[in-house]
Amino acid sequence: MRQALLIAITLPLCVIAPFAPEMGLYAYTWFALMRPDVLAWGSGLPYSFVLAAATLLGSLRYAGNFIRLFDTPISLALVCLQFPIAASVLFAQDTMATHDPFKQYMRMMVMAFLIPLLMVSLEDLRRLLLVMGISLGLLGTRFGLYGLIHGGVRFNAGYGGMLADNNCLALALVMGVPLCWYGRFLVKRLWLKQVYTWAAIISLPAIVMTYSRGAALSLAAVLLVLAVRAKRKFAAGLILVMIAGGSVFLVGRSYLSRMQTIKAPTEEGSAAARLAYAGVAFRMWKDHPIAGVGYGMTNEMKLMPYYITNLTEHGEQVIHDTYLQMLCDSGIFAFLIYVGLLWGTIAWLGLSVHRMKRSHPELAPYPMMLQTSLLGFAIGSTFLSRIEFDLIWMLLLASAVWYRIERQLRSKPTAGSSAADWVFEQPAPAVIEPAWEHRG
Repeated sequence: MRQALLIAITLPLCVIAPFAPEMGLYAYTWFALMRPDVLAWGSGLPYSFVLAAATLLGSLRYAGNFIRLFDTPISLALVCLQFPIAASVLFAQDTMATHDPFKQYMRMMVMAFLIPLLMVSLEDLRRLLLVMGISLGLLGTRFGLYGLIHGGVRFNAGYGGMLADNNCLALALVMGVPLCWYGRFLVKRLWLKQVYTWAAIISLPAIVMTYSRGAALSLAAVLLVLAVRAKRKFAAGLILVMIAGGSVFLVGRSYLSRMQTIKAPTEEGSAAARLAYAGVAFRMWKDHPIAGVGYGMTNEMKLMPYYITNLTEHGEQVIHDTYLQMLCDSGIFAFLIYVGLLWGTIAWLGLSVHRMKRSHPELAPYPMMLQTSLLGFAIGSTFLSRIEFDLIWMLLLASAVWYRIERQLRSKPTAGSSAADWVFEQPAPAVIEPAWEHRG
């Protein structure tokens, strides 16, 4: 029954996508983040692949928009990042071992690069961010309600796809909280505002019940930003802290005991192993500084025995740090571009928030939600390898779309016009309609 319902939903979307590729991109984003095939117990069928293929087919007529990938610093840096990553495949210690992970990465990036090509108005960006938010918000609501109903549980496993373990699930939900929290300002209907608000709130116990230490730190940073930026700072902070604190109370001392290992990581086996492998990653990079050992995690794991002798004590693990993963796998140039891209975008979005508050306060939620979600990833990914995580690339390219919107707002002000009226200059065959209006 579930699978039949999923087919009934996705099949029309696949038919629509070649004619309206922006709708196909929304559908693909929903599917990639929420993974309804897991909910439907029907992950054997290639739903995502068919959605991607249909969307790419419809996107061919937007080939003239390819130049958009080079007209903002954010998208240009992301394009440049692909070169050292590709070089790490060519010069890998075992080239064949990089093929499968690199193919998966490229499929993910091709779809992400459609965002600046197809998102041609503020309304397009609004819809995309709302789809991201509700996809993760409903997922967080599902886990959060389950944990609350059962009086506090521990989610040791993940969900599926890019959220295959509890740490990945927790990080995604942390990133989803600000998307939902600020998403309520992007909808007009009261019931939709309530949906996004409660999705953000109920995701908090879900994050706590994953027992993820990295997610706990990134969630603390996200909640702090949300509280500071709220109009009623004390009330918002108190509510968020009470919800998170109540969730901790439900799971009891076991959660607090696990969080205390952050203070003394060498005294806990899993944390100590991660520190050991972080040192291995740095030594491995020093032996392969330019192109790294090869994209993906297979090469580094093959080389591990040459750098660490107590594998049986720590257990076989990958490098639990996205920054070190990029450095070790793809070399110094990939690392520098990646760090500059991620933190540079976060910093620029912070400046954009201040500018929007002064000139167009109704648009301030856009840079707020993008920056806070990216900040959650930037902190949480220090404890987790998440290079192959489509949400981060989607958010970076959505930030590139916002960069273009803000640039146009600042360069072409028009007396008596609202910021919502602005759209991009779009070459044929796209038809541009005023933002906030539905397409015909």
